[in-house]
Amino acid sequence: MSTIGTSKTNRQLVLFLCTANYYRSRIAEILFNRQAERVGLRWQATSRGITVDGGPPKSENLSPHAVTVLEGRGIDVGEAARPPQQACSHDFETANLIVALDEYEHRQLVHERFIRWADQVEYWHVEDLDRKSTDAAMKEIEGEIERLITRLSSRERESNM
Repeated sequence: MSTIGTSKTNRQLVLFLCTANYYRSRIAEILFNRQAERVGLRWQATSRGITVDGGPPKSENLSPHAVTVLEGRGIDVGEAARPPQQACSHDFETANLIVALDEYEHRQLVHERFIRWADQVEYWHVEDLDRKSTDAAMKEIEGEIERLITRLSSRERESNM
């Protein structure tokens, strides 16, 4: 992975991808940043959609389902309520780690639109609302984020030895 995503604060960047950057990737971004800050991890997350053009109504910045599950966990989504953003080559170039939320749904899309990075993407298995409830998806994202935070924390400890 590129190290271009590091900044003057020496943070590394994880890029979360989903179809429209409206639901799953946004939840992952918000949860990751909250957890990384809590444990002092030198990583920051952002998120993008692979095909935002076919996504949610332009009047909505964040899925009401995402707002409900995040606020239900005491997370204020005010600052994160930005419009969905389309992934571009620059996003892939600046990321130190790229995670697509659902291999079944996203592997082909990444291959079609961002073939240069297709083999560098880590794929999770968090299905969209048409195949999984919001609560079930949230629990899966939380588990994946926890495992990712643990892995990156371990990596940071090893590099500081």
